[in-house]
Amino acid sequence: MKNTRKTFVKSILMLLIVAMVLSVAACNNSRTVTLSFETNGGGSVEAITLQISCFVI
Repeated sequence: MKNTRKTFVKSILMLLIVAMVLSVAACNNSRTVTLSFETNGGGSVEAITLQISCFVI
Protein backbone atom coordinates (compact mmCIF):
# COMPACT_ATOMS: atom_id res chain seq x y z
CA MET A 1 0.00 0.00 0.00
CA LYS A 2 2.79 2.45 0.87
CA ASN A 3 4.63 1.60 -2.33
CA THR A 4 1.54 2.42 -4.41
CA ARG A 5 1.11 5.76 -2.65
CA LYS A 6 4.79 6.58 -3.07
CA THR A 7 4.60 5.80 -6.79
CA PHE A 8 1.47 7.94 -7.14
CA VAL A 9 3.12 10.92 -5.43
CA LYS A 10 6.23 10.57 -7.60
CA SER A 11 4.06 10.46 -10.73
CA ILE A 12 2.18 13.60 -9.75
CA LEU A 13 5.41 15.45 -8.97
CA MET A 14 6.92 14.44 -12.31
CA LEU A 15 3.80 15.65 -14.15
CA LEU A 16 4.00 19.00 -12.36
CA ILE A 17 7.67 19.39 -13.22
CA VAL A 18 7.02 18.55 -16.88
CA ALA A 19 4.15 21.06 -16.99
CA MET A 20 6.34 23.80 -15.50
CA VAL A 21 9.17 23.10 -17.94
CA LEU A 22 6.81 23.15 -20.92
CA SER A 23 5.18 26.39 -19.81
CA VAL A 24 8.57 28.10 -19.48
CA ALA A 25 9.80 26.64 -22.77
CA ALA A 26 6.69 27.83 -24.63
CA CYS A 27 7.07 31.34 -23.27
CA ASN A 28 8.27 34.01 -25.66
CA ASN A 29 9.04 37.57 -24.73
CA SER A 30 6.14 39.93 -24.16
CA ARG A 31 3.57 40.82 -26.78
CA THR A 32 0.75 43.30 -27.11
CA VAL A 33 -2.91 42.35 -27.58
CA THR A 34 -5.63 44.87 -28.44
CA LEU A 35 -9.25 44.17 -27.50
CA SER A 36 -11.83 46.09 -29.50
CA PHE A 37 -15.57 46.07 -28.88
CA GLU A 38 -18.48 46.16 -31.31
CA THR A 39 -21.44 47.85 -29.65
CA ASN A 40 -24.00 47.29 -32.44
CA GLY A 41 -25.18 50.90 -32.44
CA GLY A 42 -24.78 51.52 -28.70
CA GLY A 43 -22.35 53.88 -27.04
CA SER A 44 -18.73 53.64 -28.13
CA VAL A 45 -16.23 51.70 -26.02
CA GLU A 46 -12.54 52.43 -26.36
CA ALA A 47 -10.17 49.63 -27.33
CA ILE A 48 -8.07 48.12 -24.56
CA THR A 49 -4.40 47.29 -25.15
CA LEU A 50 -2.81 44.65 -22.93
CA GLN A 51 0.86 43.83 -22.50
CA ILE A 52 1.21 40.05 -22.02
CA SER A 53 4.40 38.56 -20.69
CA CYS A 54 5.23 35.13 -19.35
CA PHE A 55 6.09 34.25 -15.80
CA VAL A 56 9.66 33.00 -15.73
CA ILE A 57 11.26 31.56 -12.64
